[in-house]
Amino acid sequence: MGDRSYGIGVLVFLLVPLLRCGHGLNTTSELSELENVVARSVQPTHLQQYITATVTVGFNSSICSHIDQEEQLSAQDVQLVLQGSSAAGRDQAFYVDSISSNCTFLDFVVSLDGSNSRPGIFTAYLLLPKQHQQILLPSRVSVAVPLLLAAVASEIKVPSDQRAFEVAVQLNRPAAEHGVSVGLHVDDNSVQVDYSIVSWGAGTSGTKAFRVSLKSAPASGRIQARLTHARGAVINPGAAVTDLVVQSPIVGFKPDLGYYRGVNFSIPLLYFTVSGTSGFPSGFSYTTYLLSGSRPSSVPCHPLAASCSLADVEAVSNITIFGTRWLRPGQQNVGPIELPINWGRLAPEAELRVTVRITPNSNVRVMQQTGHVAAIVFGTPPGRCPPGRVSCCDYLKLVCVLQPTAMSLGYVIFQQLMSLQLVLRVCMRHVLDQH
Repeated sequence: MGDRSYGIGVLVFLLVPLLRCGHGLNTTSELSELENVVARSVQPTHLQQYITATVTVGFNSSICSHIDQEEQLSAQDVQLVLQGSSAAGRDQAFYVDSISSNCTFLDFVVSLDGSNSRPGIFTAYLLLPKQHQQILLPSRVSVAVPLLLAAVASEIKVPSDQRAFEVAVQLNRPAAEHGVSVGLHVDDNSVQVDYSIVSWGAGTSGTKAFRVSLKSAPASGRIQARLTHARGAVINPGAAVTDLVVQSPIVGFKPDLGYYRGVNFSIPLLYFTVSGTSGFPSGFSYTTYLLSGSRPSSVPCHPLAASCSLADVEAVSNITIFGTRWLRPGQQNVGPIELPINWGRLAPEAELRVTVRITPNSNVRVMQQTGHVAAIVFGTPPGRCPPGRVSCCDYLKLVCVLQPTAMSLGYVIFQQLMSLQLVLRVCMRHVLDQH
């Protein structure tokens, strides 16, 4: 038995190398042939940040057949690596963009900017991930910062009554022999750029400015001014736009105004507020509505006033009001909204929490007051029972409103009795305090 085991072991020992050799023969051959592939050229070797370049690498023979004989070469099979070129000092890799018909030239698209790269001279090589092989390029690759144009401010706040302002742009270092120029594009008909370009002569740098004028109120409060058509320099894509924020008037409403049932049945008013003025007309629309928490009666408030819930509906049916207001240039005062409350049909326990939804139409910004109360309309006079607590006196008063002929005399007598009871209570309390 032991001799048989020994024989099997020897057989396995002899077969395994043969299996390995048969299985790995092609791979070893490919790798040895790949070692004979040489990168003979790389162009260009001088790159600049913010400028996309196509780097072409040429070989002494076809690289495709040595990488994969069965499948077509894909973009993931070869990478161009710039060693240590990232802003953090790590390697940066770029994939194949196109391959020549005979596989002797590979093109790589290289895009570098100031946020992901650093200037310097770097060793370059091709990485073949599947074969774990590198092919060193014949030349090192440099990365430089070009003549760079950038908007000075990412945002400019323009007062709504200001007609002209400036948008500044900066050139990072002295212009070359032919100078530098750049334009400014604003995609809004209300804005006019007074001159189309600014320029720097040879050897000059620093800040120049475009003069911009408002011809009318802009359609949007935020307008983009974009640097464009640069010559002799590159526009920094991260600083190519300046947002022009035209600070149009801000419209809101006065909150928490209280209105009570009065002798003269006064009309509740909702007042607008306007912050700032404009050199152009401004307009907005508004809608009034009830907030949650309002208390119109949903059931009859008294057996004798069976139509109480219907009365409440009629009393608040005109709460929703639509309208539009316009402001002349320089105007800040706006007329109030009148709420046509039907006091005679409003239940004493009512508490109407009214607010306003304001929508800008032109040259207006809206104050954020979502959920805030503009006015509260109480069904009781000042100093009477709080909303939600309705006394018998208030019930009878409501019944008198609904049926004045039948109940007026009874209500007067009852009111006098209630007043007398209150006086007696005060007097008794005073007597008890004395003793």
